[in-house]
Amino acid sequence: MSAASAAAVARAYGRIEHFLDERARGWEQSRALADAARRLSERYTEERAPVAGDDVAELAYLAYFGPRAVCATAAALDAAQLTARGVVVDAGCGSGAAALLLVEAGAARVIGVDRSERALAMARALVGDALRAVCAPVESAPACREATLVASSFAFGELAGSAELALAALERLGGEHSALAIVDAGDRAHARRLQQAREAVRLAPTDRRHLLAPCPHDDACPALARERDWCHARVAKALSPRLAAFARAVGRDEVHMASSYLVLAPPGATTREDGGGILVIGEAHKEKGRARLSVCGPGGLRFLQALKRERAAFDALLAVPRGARLAPSLATGATHGVAHVDASQVAALMAAE
Repeated sequence: MSAASAAAVARAYGRIEHFLDERARGWEQSRALADAARRLSERYTEERAPVAGDDVAELAYLAYFGPRAVCATAAALDAAQLTARGVVVDAGCGSGAAALLLVEAGAARVIGVDRSERALAMARALVGDALRAVCAPVESAPACREATLVASSFAFGELAGSAELALAALERLGGEHSALAIVDAGDRAHARRLQQAREAVRLAPTDRRHLLAPCPHDDACPALARERDWCHARVAKALSPRLAAFARAVGRDEVHMASSYLVLAPPGATTREDGGGILVIGEAHKEKGRARLSVCGPGGLRFLQALKRERAAFDALLAVPRGARLAPSLATGATHGVAHVDASQVAALMAAE
C-alpha cells in the first residue's frame, strides 16, 4: 500500500477509536462488545444476512467491521491507482467507516446511501459535515451526476438480482465520469459474484467501462471456469494496538483479511497500455525439489516455478506475496501452463509491486 493510502487508513482508524471512546470507554476490553461482534460476524458469514441491532451491536459492528471496510477500500483504490476526490457516493455506507476513509483519502464530500436510518445516524456522527446521508435502497436512490467515484464496501452481495443487475444499480448512482470501486468479502460466494460482474463488463460494448483492478487482463476470468474456484486478495489490516486487541477478543485474525474487489474506470476512459502485467493470486508453496506460484494474466492462469537447485530464484519466488504484480516477461514461454524462472530473473521477482 502506498504511503498516502497507509496514512489515510491510520487517520481513519484514529477517528474510529475516538468515536468509540466517546460512546463506550474501554471498548477494546469490553466482553459485551466482543461477544456482539462475534455474533454479528457469524450471522454475516453463515447466514449472509445484513447486520443491524441495538446500540451495543452498532458499536460492535463499527469496532470490528469498520476497520475491515477501511483497509479493504484503501487497498482496492490503491491497486487501481485511483484517488478519491470531489464528490463520492458510498453505496450501502452503513455506519460510515468506508465513507470516513474516502474523506481521509481526499474526497471533499461523500453521499452516503443506505436503507437504515439508524446506520446513517452513526455515519453522520462519525464522518461529520463531509457526509450527506440519503436514506433509500441503493437500487432506487437518486443519482449524483457530479460524482467522480461510486464506492461500495461489503454491500454488493446484499443487492437484489443477478451480479449484472447489482452492478447496473451501482453504475446508475453516478454519472458518465464516475469510476466504480466495489469491495466485498473474500469468500467463495461473494468473490464469484464480483467475478460474474466482471464478466458482464467484459462482454459489454467497448464504449462502456474497462477494468482497472485487480485483473491484469481483459480475458475471461479463469476462476469462473469451475464452480469450486474463486479469486480473492489478502489485505494487511495494519490495525492500531487497540483495534488489534479488540479483533483478538472477537477471536479473529488481527493481521490480515480476505477480500474481493472490482474497480472500473469511467466509460470512455483511457485503457491501460501495459496489459497490467501478471497478478499473483495465491501463496507460494514448496513441492519436492521446487517452488510454485500461481499467477493470472493475459492467457489465463499459470504457474511460475523455480527449482530448489536454483537457490536464489527458489528463495525469491517463495518471498513474493499474494497480490503482487510481476513483469509479464516472467510468464513468457510457459509450457503446459508452467513458466520456469532462474537466477537471471531474480531481480524481476524481487521488484514485485
